[in-house]
Amino acid sequence: LTRSMRAVAVVLFSALVGISTWLRGGRRIGYDPEDFLRGSSVHDAIQLLFEKFSIFPSALCFRNVDFAANQKEMLELYKAVTSSGFAMEAPFANHLSTMYRMLEHTRLNSSWAGKLADAATVAEGRREEERARVLSAVAEEASLNRTNAMPDFAPLGTGVSDAESFTITLLRLLSMPMDSSKAWQPERMNGSRVSLYLDLAGINQMSWGPSPNSTASDVPRIRFSSMPFFTAGLNTDEQYLDAVKKGLDAVKASTLKDSAFIHGSIFSYWEVLSELEPHMSAVVSSLIIGIAIGAVVCLDFDVVSILVACLSCYMLVVTVWGFAVLWAKLNAAFVAGLLVCMGLSIESVAHIVAGFAYARGSVQERLGHALAMALPASLAASCGVIVTLVPLAVFAPLFHLKYVLGMLALHAVLIVLSNCLILPGLLAALAPPVEWAMRPVWIVVTVCRRRWRARTAPETDENAWQRFLKGDS
Repeated sequence: LTRSMRAVAVVLFSALVGISTWLRGGRRIGYDPEDFLRGSSVHDAIQLLFEKFSIFPSALCFRNVDFAANQKEMLELYKAVTSSGFAMEAPFANHLSTMYRMLEHTRLNSSWAGKLADAATVAEGRREEERARVLSAVAEEASLNRTNAMPDFAPLGTGVSDAESFTITLLRLLSMPMDSSKAWQPERMNGSRVSLYLDLAGINQMSWGPSPNSTASDVPRIRFSSMPFFTAGLNTDEQYLDAVKKGLDAVKASTLKDSAFIHGSIFSYWEVLSELEPHMSAVVSSLIIGIAIGAVVCLDFDVVSILVACLSCYMLVVTVWGFAVLWAKLNAAFVAGLLVCMGLSIESVAHIVAGFAYARGSVQERLGHALAMALPASLAASCGVIVTLVPLAVFAPLFHLKYVLGMLALHAVLIVLSNCLILPGLLAALAPPVEWAMRPVWIVVTVCRRRWRARTAPETDENAWQRFLKGDS
């Protein structure tokens, strides 16, 4: 290759990598239901759900938390999550608030109701003070901690902080009558209306287990529970990502961050999508490191071949990634297509680079040998992929066009461009010519290669040093 062709190859390589990196900055995360539901009978229903309704159930989950000692912290975290702007409380109260209200309900008998009515008739200046005194007495009788009172979730305070007393109180409220027909009757008529309200709050969905260092006589402890809420007002991909970020930030800012997490079908899906890009960058970096390690072993320590193999594979993967975001969004299907392109990149580069590494003679001779050996097969494979994708594109759904056919066709075109111009240009530009073979660095590298060959194939060759001095490595 002439110097101008080498310069064109280097400039084209740099341009593709630079433009692709810039295009990745404008990536979009998410998916379009239109891509795979167009023409489907459920298209209108899905469109109405995501564009107009956009209310999805989620839950704030707690695992291995001392519920009795952390009641206030749990409620504060629930309030922080539901106040993030894209979330709302569930129609029915969470299990802790329901428990407090049921405790108040069981203690707020007719005499206390009469005292509250009397408090409403006193002078206006003392009305609130008298009402607070009555409610404080109710909270004391219900064993509620007034110091942890919260207007939204615990107006009279939280439950006892002792784990055993807390569990015994909860289990007592959950007791069911022997006669199920009395379930909805009030407690004064031997009913269990309180237990049904607690069941609606999700108490019976908890996971129970033995307490730490427990004995056979110990009462069980709550090991897992959840507080339901809804994500709402999500009309764009950016709002979904913002809702996920605010929810996760609220959990991270809590003292219960190691034991609390948010779960929901839509929330968890978008949480995974928000973490795809850094993980994909790590996968691409691992690919390049793996190629370098494999090339060191397989290419006989040929530094130029190893470097060009890594650069070419990186250019192919990054270019597909960068240009594909023009028509596709970053999601699971995008990642799957990019992983396929990673594997194809290695296969398309390896043959030419290996042919160059094991050829002998000048740079032009080695490059000609490598291209004559591998280029026809590589071009045939790439052109075959392009020709095969053309008829499929006519009948494939839009989703397949974006995330499968489009990415594979782009990669096949890039392979043709790379193997015909960029890859040979990089090899010719970076490989030292024969007259430069006596450079100190190149001597050290070549001597190391000779010693490696002597260990793997220790045959005697008296003319090896003379061939090395002539540049025939």
